[in-house]
Formats: sequence, C-alpha cells, structure tokens
Amino acid sequence: MATDFFYNQKVHQYSKSEGITEKNSVYRLGVEYMEDDDDQTLIELIDAFLDDPKLKDVVGLSIGVWPNAYDSDCESFINKLVEEKERLQHIEALFIGDMDYDECEISWIQQANLNAIFKNFPNLKMLQIKGSEGLSLGEIEHQNLETLVLQSGGLSKNVLQEIGNAALPKLKHLEIWLGTDDYGYDCEVEADILPLLEIGKFPSLFHLGLQNCIDADDIVQLISVTPLQETILSLDLSMGTLGDKSAEGLLNAPCMPQLCYLNLSSNYLSSGIGQKIKEKFPHIELKMGEQKEEDVYDDETYRYVDVGE
Repeated sequence: MATDFFYNQKVHQYSKSEGITEKNSVYRLGVEYMEDDDDQTLIELIDAFLDDPKLKDVVGLSIGVWPNAYDSDCESFINKLVEEKERLQHIEALFIGDMDYDECEISWIQQANLNAIFKNFPNLKMLQIKGSEGLSLGEIEHQNLETLVLQSGGLSKNVLQEIGNAALPKLKHLEIWLGTDDYGYDCEVEADILPLLEIGKFPSLFHLGLQNCIDADDIVQLISVTPLQETILSLDLSMGTLGDKSAEGLLNAPCMPQLCYLNLSSNYLSSGIGQKIKEKFPHIELKMGEQKEEDVYDDETYRYVDVGE
C-alpha cells in the first residue's frame, strides 16, 4: 500500500477509466505491475490525467511506482511534468516516490536531479520525496514552499548541504530521515547538520524533524548546546538510536523552554529520562511512544534506525 493521506487529503489512485471524480483532491499516478511497456503506460497515464477536464480540481499529485523503480530513475516522468507545467500551476503539493516497501524498498528507489521542480512550480507549498539513491536537489530557491519532507534510509551529505544552502523564506516544516551508513548516509553532524540549525536560515520554520538517524546521539548533543531559532516550537528526533546519556543533555538545552512538542519515540530511551524531561518541562507535549532494545552479539551492543533498507 502507498500513502493513504497526503497534504491532509485522502489519496485517490488515478485511472483512465474513472478519471478525476473528487474536488480539492490528491491523486496518485503509478503503475502497479512492472511490465515491459510500463514506461509508455505511465506516460500515457500522465497524459490522460493532464487531459482530464477536471484537472483543476486536483490540489496534490503523488507519483507512485514507476517501472523498475529499483533500477530506473524518475527523470522521464519529472521531465514530462515540467514540459506540461503550464497545466499544473495550480498544484500545491507533490510527492515523488510514493511507494511502500512491498513495491520497492526505500533504499532501492532510484531518484534523480529534482531541481526543475523548484524552478518550474512556483505555487508549490509541499514537496515530499521518498528514497535518496541518485537524488540531487541542486540550488534550491522557492518563495512559497512551506513543507519539505525527505524520507530516506541513507541520505548523502551532498543533499543535506543543498538543503543547508537553500533559500526557502516560507518554509514551516522541515522533516529529514537521515538513515544509516549501510545505505548511503555519510553526513558529518557538525559540518552538515549545524547549518540547518543556524538562526535565520529558515525564518518561518516551526517544525524541525531530524529523524531515523544512526547519529542521533551526536545530533542531540549538538542541539543540547545550540540555540534554535525562536520560531521552532516542534522538534522530532524519533526513529533513531538516541540513548539516555545523550538525551540527558536535553535537560539543559537552550531550546527546551521554547518547545511545545518533542517526539523522542522509537529510540533507546528509558522511562526515567522521559520522566525527567516531563518534570522539568511540563509545558512540552512529550511523545515517548515505544522504545527499542539494544541487540547484543559477541559482547558488542548494536542500535538500529527504524528505516534502513
């Protein structure tokens, strides 16, 4: 199953036979079976979608499975959208890579250079990208984008640096799944994460998610001594490898008094550290959720992110 909801709307699977039937809707374009002519079939599906008389009723577009997504990138389909950009200027939200693990593992999804999205769709408010193999964002500049989500099993530092250099004055929600070095993560926390925390970098930012990271301890140690922009009221550090020792630093972190929401779920934390945070910062809505347990093998302990392969 792909995403059921996107841009706060139910996602409808587009088909030529039914066409567009819902107003203010999100539609998914994708092939379910990887046949020899699927490439042409998906292009034909995009053409039919663009020719639909109710195209203006669609506010969000999701690109789901493309042919051999584990081996072929999405460039031809992105190029098609760019070629037809005049008919898509009303689109507010775009999801590239909307597929579940049974369709294609996240680390196998072949992405491409997506810089043309920023350049050709000025009215876009939300962009979500799943998979980072072959991904490049280029020089990012967009005046209206409010939400940027990157879901990855292993993000390269090149992409993170592109985000760090981005000009996104209206960005409110930034969510990055960083992943593990087993699947391409090669970031250095101080060099590549710190620029994202720079005050004034994203002047409208409300929510920051640095999730699913093998270096969660190092990230929290950085946050524990780094003031965050005062507009950031929501912080998500879930799905990673954070332990109690590093989490203790949050008790004296300069950002904690300003936060309204903190997500530490699915890490390696004890109930004790959660209680300490609640007692010192009762104003914060703290989400601890379920926590993971370390694996021990040959006297070595191992921690894992939620999403790798």
